[in-house]
Amino acid sequence: MKELAVPSSALPMTIDFKPVSDSVAKRLSALEAALALIVEDDEIQAGAATFRGTRILVRPIAEALRRGVPADDLMEDYGLSQERIAAARVYANARPLRGRPSTLVPR
Repeated sequence: MKELAVPSSALPMTIDFKPVSDSVAKRLSALEAALALIVEDDEIQAGAATFRGTRILVRPIAEALRRGVPADDLMEDYGLSQERIAAARVYANARPLRGRPSTLVPR
């Protein structure tokens, strides 16, 4: 690490990076757990993200959650675990779709 020259007239300052570090570590751990449950295989659903061992697409599940569909309904309809529901949320937040957002039409 490079030393930083501080003028003697400067006020002493302490910066605690622990809360930021802890938050990043927690989010990284959640992403790693999510990626263990999700696969992107060219032979399955043309490489779209699916839950490992299934052909269930992750993004539609995440979108349904975002739109307010209860997680319990998705778990029952698709046979998903609470961990897979959480993984869909984490995956969608960590890897947003690229490109121009779709136009939102009021309903």
